[in-house]
Amino acid sequence: MHATINPTLLFQFTKLLGIAAKQNTFSYEELRSATEDFMSGNKLGEGGFGPVYKGTLSDEKVVAVKQLSVTSHQGKSQFVAEIATVSAVQHRNLVKLHGCCIEGDKRLLVCEYLENKSLDQALFGESILHLDWLTRYNIILGTARGLAYRHEESRIRVVHRDIKASNILLDADLVPKISNFGLAELYDDKKTHISTRLA
Repeated sequence: MHATINPTLLFQFTKLLGIAAKQNTFSYEELRSATEDFMSGNKLGEGGFGPVYKGTLSDEKVVAVKQLSVTSHQGKSQFVAEIATVSAVQHRNLVKLHGCCIEGDKRLLVCEYLENKSLDQALFGESILHLDWLTRYNIILGTARGLAYRHEESRIRVVHRDIKASNILLDADLVPKISNFGLAELYDDKKTHISTRLA
């Protein structure tokens, strides 16, 4: 059974951003069970927040569980901001947020699982994927569409600020989906200068 999210934290940020909090909430025990106690064999990688694990929920849905590291400089407010910004925008080329967990000092995001992992693993790792030039073009195009949607077309405009191959995930059909919004920066129409960090 899903736990109740800390209402104070989430409400303040979602109200600030004008976002309705629609995402599901999970208990820590539920996610611990889904990842087999965060077993090393289920670890998918290490993100800006901390480790990311593959998990299977009680309904057999396979997900990616992003765990906020206790040593991370990204605090609770940034974690809740990520929940709000990710859940506010839905697009074919953006990683879908299924829910979250805020329980004591434990904070986790539950996102869709992308079986072909990240673009950098496909290009430079031991992946058996073959990315021909047409596929690479479509990955670039899809990534650009996702960014354009976030930057210009979404009601809540967001600058990602950390685009790199490890933050572009590939689904079963090699459709790219942008992940990791921990460095996202909300902006309004009055801001004309946007700084970005080179990957």
